[in-house]
Amino acid sequence: MFNKPILFLIFNRPETTRLVFEMIRNMQPLKLYVAADGYRETKPGEKEACELTRSIIETVNWQCEVKKLYREKNLGCKAAISSACNWFFENEEEGVILEDDCLPDPTFFSFCQQMLEYFRNEEKIMHIAGANFQFGRIRGQGSYYFSRNSHVWGWASWRRAWKYYDVDMRAFPEFKKTKKINKIVNKWLERAFILNKFEKAYKGKIDTWDYQWNFAIWNQNGLAIIPNKNLISNIGFDKKATHTTTGSSKFSDMSTSPIHDITHPSTIEVNVEADDFSFQAAVKDFFAMKLKGIKNIYGRIF
Repeated sequence: MFNKPILFLIFNRPETTRLVFEMIRNMQPLKLYVAADGYRETKPGEKEACELTRSIIETVNWQCEVKKLYREKNLGCKAAISSACNWFFENEEEGVILEDDCLPDPTFFSFCQQMLEYFRNEEKIMHIAGANFQFGRIRGQGSYYFSRNSHVWGWASWRRAWKYYDVDMRAFPEFKKTKKINKIVNKWLERAFILNKFEKAYKGKIDTWDYQWNFAIWNQNGLAIIPNKNLISNIGFDKKATHTTTGSSKFSDMSTSPIHDITHPSTIEVNVEADDFSFQAAVKDFFAMKLKGIKNIYGRIF
């Protein structure tokens, strides 16, 4: 039995949902929250796909309290996921969040559990990631390192951190005016790139929820935990995806490796070298995909 609540975000992809659900089933969580966006009437066959996806949850066959937030109408990525996370943290002090295309290594769950407990009262730590974008490079001496980036392909957090989340980013104008980002990011290119994404999210030009979460962390001078081995494989790079629409990305179907015994870093500080590397890798992939006319996945990486 897994004693941390899990929020499972599903929509219209029964194939990937079933694979991720089987990993959840293996852990047998005592509490499972399931949030599903509604189908779009303009998409032929989506109603049936959504219904089939939801039916997978009915196969829970272990001792588990299942809570559902099933939308009748389609809200879109931004509203559906942000409101689902709000619902989750209104009911739970801490927990794990998985989307229907984020296939975890089994040790992802134990990693999150240990980090949730170890850093429960460390206000500066706001996010626990499952994904690692260092492509085999080990950063520091611990089982994980600290980052300014909130990778959201399988993650965990606390109510104490999520309370700073604002899907409308009302604090962004002040953040921009005071140039707070200059104290967070040293490289001008990264500052310009991310400010541009924050600006678009603030103005509602991007139907997403995750830039807002990264912004909340930065605005609070918070940090994220990144495992030194990749614990999440995104299996959703296809035409059905909202943001990750191609398998040609180097971030698609990344291999995973387990983390068993946890070794903690000696200090809590950003690993700048790791963050610089992941940014450069993401931007190279972003422009490579853009040249091919493929949707931006940058926000799904950070």
